[in-house]
Amino acid sequence: MKAFACRVCGSRLFFENSVCVTCGTGLGFSRGEADIVAVDAA
Repeated sequence: MKAFACRVCGSRLFFENSVCVTCGTGLGFSRGEADIVAVDAA
């Protein structure tokens, strides 16, 4: 299983996370990058 980390604070993430529990950054999965990325709540 691939390990994910928040790009803002570096905390460990799980695929099911939609928000980083440490810094509150909104998260989403990018198929193009095959990674969890920060998203804007526009």
